[in-house]
Amino acid sequence: MKRELKALIKKTRKTIKALENITFDASSTEDPAAEESRVLAKQALEDQVKTASDIVSRRLMHLRLQEKSAANQDDIKKLDGERSLLRRLVWKPTYVGVSRRAAGPYPSNPPGYC
Repeated sequence: MKRELKALIKKTRKTIKALENITFDASSTEDPAAEESRVLAKQALEDQVKTASDIVSRRLMHLRLQEKSAANQDDIKKLDGERSLLRRLVWKPTYVGVSRRAAGPYPSNPPGYC
C-alpha cells in the first residue's frame, strides 16, 4: 500500500507539472517527454470536464423534474448547451488547434461546483 501511495504521489506531481506547462501545439508532438506530459494533462482535464458535465447533467435533470416555467425552460436550454460543450471537449482526441474561442464560452459553475 505504501508503494502504491508513493506511485500515486509521483504521478500527481507529474500531472501538476504537466498542467503548469501545458501546451497543445502540434509542433511539440515529436518529443516523447512532452507527449507523456500532454497525455497526463489531457487526462486531468478530461476528469475535470467529466465532473463538471456530471454536475450540469444532475442540475438539468432536477430542472426538468420541476414544474415547467419560462425561467426553468431558459435555464434548461442554457445548461443543455453547456453540457453539449463539455461533452464535445471530452470526445476530442487531442486539444491541438482548440482555442477558447472555438470551444465557446466556458460554462458557468453550476451549483455545488467550486
